[in-house]
Amino acid sequence: FVKHNGELVYLGPDVKEDPQIAAVIGGYEKEMGPELQRIIGKTEIFLDGGRYSIRSGKDTNLGRLITHLMANYAKSDAAVINGGGIRESIKEGDITMSDVFTVLPFSNIVVKMDLTGEDLQKVLQFSHDLEPGSGGKLQTFGIVYSADNGRVTIESVHGKKIDSSAVYSLATNDFLAAGGDGYTILKDRGKNCYNYAEQVSDLLIDFVKHNPVITQYLIDRLK
Repeated sequence: FVKHNGELVYLGPDVKEDPQIAAVIGGYEKEMGPELQRIIGKTEIFLDGGRYSIRSGKDTNLGRLITHLMANYAKSDAAVINGGGIRESIKEGDITMSDVFTVLPFSNIVVKMDLTGEDLQKVLQFSHDLEPGSGGKLQTFGIVYSADNGRVTIESVHGKKIDSSAVYSLATNDFLAAGGDGYTILKDRGKNCYNYAEQVSDLLIDFVKHNPVITQYLIDRLK
């Protein structure tokens, strides 16, 4: 190592396009464009992944779908994903590969871990205590819970009344499993962690391909 230098460049509307960078981007667009614009299915309903909704602390239909796919893939009792990992909604109409990667742009993989009911309660409480708009607000599947006077109470996990001393299997992404967004409890208390090779985006792509028309009835069945 000899030296390094660099500077922050504000990318505002007055910044001129760099022809060399534009050429590189153009090459990738030409090569990947046809695949990204490939239609893999359609949806009859609006799948809500908007920033305001997905980071509100309330589950949305898109958040429920994604966490359902994670729980189903990992054969876990429940699943959680950070709202900041879901970046866009899917509007009614055709669904392209580009749509999926816009919703899930990060190469997060599925992680399965064991967590006690008591620690799972702490995870949900941490999410609840975050300010609305925080990317750490969770989307969940398999967990029925409520919040009263700021205190989260889990009623059931995987359809059964919660036992604080029981151990539950939880599917999440590698970002949260590593303590991302402040979830150190997942990093420190999660046991028997297993990292799958499958990316969360792959699960959504496979689902759309096997269910080429997403309907309200289909989403309502994800309970």
